[in-house]
Amino acid sequence: MEVIHITFEREALANWLEKGGEIRGKLNGIGFAQLLNMESTPASIWSSAM
Repeated sequence: MEVIHITFEREALANWLEKGGEIRGKLNGIGFAQLLNMESTPASIWSSAM
């Protein structure tokens, strides 16, 4: 499957950014939220959000 975008609940994303741990998201915005294995750096978070 080619993933073009991932959708998150705002609260879940904020919690993950602050505390880490598990996060779930919908691949391509459809279906049930799936457990994702993600990591990021501060620069990648803010550059992609702008």
